[in-house]
Amino acid sequence: MLGIPAAPHSSAAPCTPYLISVFPALISKSSVPGPRPSLPTPANPMSVVSLPTYSQPPPTSADSPAYTRIPRDNEQRVLLRNRMAQDPIPEGTFTKSSRTGSLILHLENQDEGVPVPVYNKGGIVAGSIDLQKADNVAAVDLKIQGYLSLKEIGGAGTATAKVLSTTLNLFSRSTTPCPSTLHFSQPLPASYVYEGETYALPPSYEVHLSGLPGFRADVSYQVTVVATKNKGNLFGNQTTVSTPIIYFPRARPPNPVPVPPSPSIFLSDINRPNEDWEVIESTMRSRKQNVTPIQAKLFIPSGRVFSIKNTLNFRLHLSSSALSLATFLPCSPTEVGASRTHSSNKGVTRVYVIRQTSVDVRNASFVGEKTEIFKLVSIGEASFRRIGDGPDWAAWEGSVEIDPNVKVGSFKAGGLWVKDCIILSIIPPSPHNSPLLELRQTVPIRLVTEPFAEGYEFDPAEWSDSDRDAKN
Repeated sequence: MLGIPAAPHSSAAPCTPYLISVFPALISKSSVPGPRPSLPTPANPMSVVSLPTYSQPPPTSADSPAYTRIPRDNEQRVLLRNRMAQDPIPEGTFTKSSRTGSLILHLENQDEGVPVPVYNKGGIVAGSIDLQKADNVAAVDLKIQGYLSLKEIGGAGTATAKVLSTTLNLFSRSTTPCPSTLHFSQPLPASYVYEGETYALPPSYEVHLSGLPGFRADVSYQVTVVATKNKGNLFGNQTTVSTPIIYFPRARPPNPVPVPPSPSIFLSDINRPNEDWEVIESTMRSRKQNVTPIQAKLFIPSGRVFSIKNTLNFRLHLSSSALSLATFLPCSPTEVGASRTHSSNKGVTRVYVIRQTSVDVRNASFVGEKTEIFKLVSIGEASFRRIGDGPDWAAWEGSVEIDPNVKVGSFKAGGLWVKDCIILSIIPPSPHNSPLLELRQTVPIRLVTEPFAEGYEFDPAEWSDSDRDAKN
């Protein structure tokens, strides 16, 4: 081991000369106090003036594509991240017993106290079955069934289609006895096939049209448990318990409800395209050449897919000659909204939503002839507020509230079709004598059950189908 001689102890004497004398190779000469040699100066020293610049001109709107919420015809959405919190799963249990009480059905994930179990799109029918005297049970089956029933009164007759048929064998006797409790879990399908066509599984629905011709349509679902015994008795060898269920598929629009621009901005940009608002143009024609037709522009949110829980906002702009607008004035919208009924002498302007339910037992059309029977019901009436006028124009804003009794959205299932439309109707005073003809503009839309939510994962194929149906 190399020994290092101890340095003389002195608090005043510096230690640097001693270390240099002991370890001269470990100490660089540049460490020794003293003047440093000067570095050579380059012939052409670099200055900040010669440094390259990294600044760029600010970007312009032409450098990036315009933003849109939904893909254009040549674009495709590849990912939509779901940031929306999931709805809480109910923790209640629905219970139904057989007549004798020997077979009890429990359906889980239900709200407390519901009279009928309810399932959403993609819902799972889950629960358990309790059996008394299980040792005498040979088999237990669970059936989930759904039917679409159509009946035309004074028409083509009746038609019934099975839209859902699932059977689960929960127990079959082999060598082990049947347990007293059986558990099950079965997801509901999203679609079904009828006469070669694929349809979304329809919601529970019932509607009828009285009179001749008339119809009755019904979409119903049920869950049934059948327990087969080894030995029967006077009442047979099977015990059943059955309950109807409600299938309530929820859906949301792909876009949020746009905020209406202020009246001043709206009127100043009346002819400028806006991706958030669609313009439906129509003409109120006249009988006389000296009376100018009235041009109507109805502005509604783009996409034509709306929630029954949202207010449907719109703008109405009319333009024509002063004479034509003066003729129209008696039937102009009122501040509190037009009445559902109107006087033939006063005329009326209305914007409202109607629901058409069509039934076609044959689910087809003969050449040049429609075979469906339909029912029309108004499900929302607009209120108006004037936002401006001039010598040759007038404008209003308004809103429509959907009837709270409407629970399901638009859908099509075989020979049953529930579709919705916005109607702009202008009936002039004394329509048979007025120089202006009646105007009725129909705008197909699709209603869904829930409002827009950020991150909602909708099926692009489903929405493209709905958009096509709405705009055809």
